[in-house]
Amino acid sequence: TKDNQQNKENIKAMFNDIANNYDRLNNILSLGLHKRWKRLATNKLNINKGDRVLDVCSGTADMAIMLAKEVGNEGGAIALDFSNEMLQIGMEKALRENVRNVIQFIRGDAEELPFDDDSFDGVTIGFGIRNVSNRERAFSEMSRVLKKGKRLACLEFSHPTFTPAKLAYDFYSFRLIPKIGRVISNNYEAYSYLPASIRSFPNQEELKITIEKCGFKDVFYKNLSCGIVALHVGEKP
Repeated sequence: TKDNQQNKENIKAMFNDIANNYDRLNNILSLGLHKRWKRLATNKLNINKGDRVLDVCSGTADMAIMLAKEVGNEGGAIALDFSNEMLQIGMEKALRENVRNVIQFIRGDAEELPFDDDSFDGVTIGFGIRNVSNRERAFSEMSRVLKKGKRLACLEFSHPTFTPAKLAYDFYSFRLIPKIGRVISNNYEAYSYLPASIRSFPNQEELKITIEKCGFKDVFYKNLSCGIVALHVGEKP
């Protein structure tokens, strides 16, 4: 729909705008934990040297770089994102990490993955599904391109399960994050959008049901940092 398209364009423009400060802000806002969360997610794929893997909504390619190190030169990783600016930064990072030859950077849409059926040994999406307009379509696409018996790992901000953590997190995300975002990236709107998008996102159980509905089995989730983040893992039957 037209609204859906406009929404995509707005989000793309926002990510292009904050790309240069994105990694620095991630480190600050997650208190340095985001790398650990991403490592836990990539470890759940059980991938091997020589495998072919896909990171959807890859942003500045943190997870794609982790995956590239796992699959090695005999394998291949694809970092797909709709923001050119983010991918550009991801390419520079991949060069510094000596995996640029393993990763292919593709500008594309999570709702229409430009790959054949059954073509990947693992798929990840980290902090990206929240920004996708049609989540069911995106998960169905991830299921389509995954080989049978292989896994999806989805990492996303979620709903804290512990009341004190929830109260502290609400204060932090609604009061402090937009202010820190404005100081560092000059973009108050983007960092107001992020907490609002987290608040309206399905909880852990609801997301599990959505993933199951889109063609995955044995879906389970693990709460990280008291449920501030949840890692969902599912397998293609």
